[in-house]
Amino acid sequence: MKFASALLVSTALALAACGGGSGTAPVTMPPEPSEGSNRVGEVQDEARLVALPRAAARGGAVVRYGELGEDPISATVRAFLAETTQDGVVSRFTSPTEVRVRPGATARERGIVEAAVAAINPHLPSDTRMRVVSGGTSYWSAIDVQFLSCAEFRRCDRAAASTQVGVRRDAAGRHVARSASISYARGTFSHGRDDYAVALMAHELLHALGFTNHVGSRFDSIMHVSDHYDYRATTVLAPLDREALGILYGLDLDYDVADLGPWATYATHLTGETSNTLFGVVLRDDDPAAWAVGPTPATTLAQNAALSGTAEWEGALVGLTPGGASVAGDALVGVDLATLTGRAVFDELEQWAGAPGAPGTGTTWLDGDLAYQIAVSGNEFRRTGGDAGTLAGVFVGRRHEGATGTLERSDLTAAFGAER
Repeated sequence: MKFASALLVSTALALAACGGGSGTAPVTMPPEPSEGSNRVGEVQDEARLVALPRAAARGGAVVRYGELGEDPISATVRAFLAETTQDGVVSRFTSPTEVRVRPGATARERGIVEAAVAAINPHLPSDTRMRVVSGGTSYWSAIDVQFLSCAEFRRCDRAAASTQVGVRRDAAGRHVARSASISYARGTFSHGRDDYAVALMAHELLHALGFTNHVGSRFDSIMHVSDHYDYRATTVLAPLDREALGILYGLDLDYDVADLGPWATYATHLTGETSNTLFGVVLRDDDPAAWAVGPTPATTLAQNAALSGTAEWEGALVGLTPGGASVAGDALVGVDLATLTGRAVFDELEQWAGAPGAPGTGTTWLDGDLAYQIAVSGNEFRRTGGDAGTLAGVFVGRRHEGATGTLERSDLTAAFGAER
């Protein structure tokens, strides 16, 4: 989605302070997650997806592939963009962004930043996605994150955090670079729980990415400063946030969102389905996004008394390459219940120009396998080592019958589902 520039602004250096906890309307993080689904990635219209044509069977999963019409941009999204952007003018990063965790952060705090980045990245174009680093010297195309004591932050309430944004413009008035600095108070209530901390960090990162303002109560958004947003730890962003972010990063710089009109489009979907998981990749405007969902377990994995030793889940992975080729293969998730560590292995990986076929009918993708070390926290797991990529997953089913998640790499956007 590209639009001609509709508004030019004067050359200047603009600094915008975030109220994500430090302005006149402090953020109050939403209530604890309710019963329902565990999810990674964006919310999908599941009823439509299961009606897609069946393409193949893989690892006990039904694989579907096809195109579905997309709704035009709604009045709600246009109003959200107008309210959250600065005077309705697009201001965003235009190149890959370094998220630099400043010295002094703990491993847990760095993990909070990484989890928030992982929740946002699938909804950004690949050429502007964030990368968490410890160093870095460039001022522009960078977001600095610093964790401070309450005394250093000078306040420490329920959600004490703030963001400052710098924008540089050229002689024509176009935004040519962007930077941001996020400060986060260690003593804030939201720092005490990883899910709340990730949500608050994602809120601040969205300020840095271009959602300058908070929005009112009519919007279900993480940018709304009240308790009402029904936050889920494995989703982090609301559907409205994800849709608006994708649109914002498809607009030309300095486009006036007041002129943003609706357009019709379609998306390519590649999905997998097992007894307890539904997962897949959606390709819109050459921008793939992975997602996965399943029923919420009754307990955490560690509290499941029926499991001991090593538990394994077997299933399938489906994905899309940057060129639009479909990829499918087998998936295995194994966890040592004593240490809550394990592995996620994807092998027999094949690719096809269009819809995936039966095992053995495609060509080998790269060398045919990927392997990762994982660590479990509650009912979530994440990559701790192994091949390149960002892996995020959840256990699903009342008694942890399923495991599902997403895998993001420069050469593959994928999702997987498996059964025990």
